[in-house]
Amino acid sequence: MKNTLSESLLLPKVIFDTSGLGNLYQAVPFEEKKEIVRQCILHAPGKPVFDSAAFQVWKVLL
Repeated sequence: MKNTLSESLLLPKVIFDTSGLGNLYQAVPFEEKKEIVRQCILHAPGKPVFDSAAFQVWKVLL
């Protein structure tokens, strides 16, 4: 049986979106962005996953 990427990729239940870090909705100071990412890393169960493609990549894989 062929093993595709979606069958072998294990994703956590929580995936952090990065849209707000790119000044898409409003300009966020760099230090505040760093703190947001730091908090995500501190509180993520296991290794944190950040989605920087507006969830489109995960829709294709899953």
